[in-house]
Amino acid sequence: MEPFIMGGLIFTKSKNWYIFKEHMKNALNAFLSFGMVDDDQIMYLWCTRNHSNNYKIIRSYEWFDALFNFIPIKIKQKLSFKRKNSKYYKIIKEEIKNSKNKNLIYKIQLYIKYIYYKFINKK
Repeated sequence: MEPFIMGGLIFTKSKNWYIFKEHMKNALNAFLSFGMVDDDQIMYLWCTRNHSNNYKIIRSYEWFDALFNFIPIKIKQKLSFKRKNSKYYKIIKEEIKNSKNKNLIYKIQLYIKYIYYKFINKK
């Protein structure tokens, strides 16, 4: 089973950290009242569901990719990371996401590859 939410990268203006802290305290109290304590991801999800107007979840197919949004372009161009542990369909899905200006045939090929590796080959 793949994780449905991964925490670790939270970005906000400094004035919003107090609000986030209060929401996290409420989440922790809610879970403790049930005698449950989990890691931070489930509390992030609780905050998002109970205060949806304050949070935006940005989907990232690879957790490390999210860091690239904050790295200067000159440094980013010199970096590389190995994706040997990535599932191939995730790489294809990222390529689909980045192929906005490509022709229709190319997009159809990507979708066929995605379906094949996600549901049939499971590579």
